[in-house]
Amino acid sequence: LLVEMATGTGKTRTAAALIKRLFEANAVTRVLFLVDRIPLAIQTEDAFAEHLPDYPSYVLRSGRRFQDEKRITITTLQSMINIYGEYSAGYFDLVISDECHRSIYGKWSGVLKHFDGIQIGLTATPCIGGEDAATSDEDDTLFVKDTLKFFEVDKPTFSYKLKDAISDGYLVPYQIYKAKTVKTAAEGGFEVKRDELDWSAMNDKTTQEFEALFKDSNSVMIDPNALERRFTIPERNRALVREFRQVMDNGYIDHKGIQRKPLLGKTIVFAVTKRHAETLAQMFDESFADQKSSPDVRYADYVVSGMGQDDTVDAMTKIKRFKKEKFPQILVSVNMLDTGFDCPEVTNLVFARFTKSVILYQQMRGRGTRKAQNKPLFTMFDFVGVADYHGDDDGYAQGGFIGIKTPPKKHYEPRRLLSLDIDDHIDPNTREWVTIDENGNFVFPEASEQKANELGAKFEAWLVSRTDFNPAQENLLRVVGSQIRANAETWDEFTSDHFALPIFSSQGGYQNALRVFGGKMQLDEVMESLNANVFHEDQSDERRPPQPIQSSVQ
Repeated sequence: LLVEMATGTGKTRTAAALIKRLFEANAVTRVLFLVDRIPLAIQTEDAFAEHLPDYPSYVLRSGRRFQDEKRITITTLQSMINIYGEYSAGYFDLVISDECHRSIYGKWSGVLKHFDGIQIGLTATPCIGGEDAATSDEDDTLFVKDTLKFFEVDKPTFSYKLKDAISDGYLVPYQIYKAKTVKTAAEGGFEVKRDELDWSAMNDKTTQEFEALFKDSNSVMIDPNALERRFTIPERNRALVREFRQVMDNGYIDHKGIQRKPLLGKTIVFAVTKRHAETLAQMFDESFADQKSSPDVRYADYVVSGMGQDDTVDAMTKIKRFKKEKFPQILVSVNMLDTGFDCPEVTNLVFARFTKSVILYQQMRGRGTRKAQNKPLFTMFDFVGVADYHGDDDGYAQGGFIGIKTPPKKHYEPRRLLSLDIDDHIDPNTREWVTIDENGNFVFPEASEQKANELGAKFEAWLVSRTDFNPAQENLLRVVGSQIRANAETWDEFTSDHFALPIFSSQGGYQNALRVFGGKMQLDEVMESLNANVFHEDQSDERRPPQPIQSSVQ
């Protein structure tokens, strides 16, 4: 089953009701509930404790084992990738994936396919197959394709869309304020002048690249995705904060000539990097200093996730304070609040981050749709041109509907454009391998554990992508994968010499591997492909199609 429900319409509660019915009918005994990240797992655990008090649930943290006495396991894809093979296919007889990135239906689908139980997908992303499924973003197109293919449907089994939820009164509508003093992405990207850049913040390579781009000119066109990732414009950030404060105080006139006024309330700002988030939080805090109850109170703060060592260790504490206390009123986020975050009191969303992903845009927009007391609508502040890019407006339409061949692709000027190939989608590789302790604080793994997790994930993605292995070959490769994870700190490739290890030699070693794969040439091809995808990031097995493996195993 594939259930499409707009963000805020109760996907988790719907899942809880379904789980309860199946338990009561004795149709299932154990449930696996997969979410995008650990904080969402905690949120789901709280929801299940409220709606399913008779069926104990727990969050499976990285490095832990399944708790057989609990009937509902809630965890992330990262936590499952390296351990799911240790459990029988019948361990879970109901698997629900909630807002998981497309990779779980594509290159990491082995986690789901391993278990024989009922498969249910929950998504807020409108999914349409067929010829009209093309979008301006290749990754979004693949998400739709992989999702529909996994569930063997050409459209969701059940669909409840944003416009229906707004019309029925379950979600609040939104208005979009489009920046006036801050330049946004136009058909040619961002025009940036030489004297606007903070050259001191660039490394040597970026400096040389910009010097070559500018040449004798004073301006250059920039891919909006590069903003704050490759360069920063200090005055742009200051102007953004000034304009936001002015609109909050005085309102604005929309394109129809109607006076509009944003609601005072909690505000989420979507930023690009830790430096960007820290800068904006400081500027917002200073701009609203007159609204503080005391000088030591933070009116604006920031949280960061998925950026490695830049992650905010006390992020959960800050998020709880944002939700439960009056201050901070503004929380600047990098990859922490864009998906799954639930705070109905949010009345304003500030887009200081551009994304070409329709899916991510819809998720970010969904942070403001939930109903709350004295909240007839919410306001989106677009300072990067992302709403226009995705064809969104404040007529409360879908905005960036996947399946419609709009918006048109931007016709950038290649010679004068600084572009950036950035993975700006919801994907496990953009999430840090972190877990939380019993008190809800982030815990970062040791370097060895982190590397083992990363190699394990790459191995899993490679193995699932190779559909030409028979069961005997896959079983042997599973052992290879376990050894790669166990020796992550010392191995930089897997060679035929490793078959001399006891775990392989007890089964016939190298000669057995030759027999299983049908000869030296076939085995060498497999190891070359494995090493290119697992150990060597600069190589890709996708550059040439894999050769079919012939086996002498009967």
